Amino acid sequence: MLNFASWIGLTTGVVLVYERLDPDADTTAATHAGVAGGSEAGHGTALVLLSYYLPTAAWALKRRRYKYLLYSAPFTATLWAALKGRAGAS
Repeated sequence: MLNFASWIGLTTGVVLVYERLDPDADTTAATHAGVAGGSEAGHGTALVLLSYYLPTAAWALKRRRYKYLLYSAPFTATLWAALKGRAGAS
């Protein structure tokens, strides 16, 4: 039950922070720069996810659990691509 509640809390937190990045966004306008798939939307999402990834990476380094950093390599590459403004690596 705690795991389920934690996932709901995490998801809610990410959505609320993401909405705060652009509170005036019109979700129905296809020409809006922050619409899903746009470069600004990817950049904002990457910044939100970075706030969760950095403490986790610091924990893995502190505990010397390097395999977790290796497991997160695809996420790190995608995050880097989104922050650089390129299309996400898939």
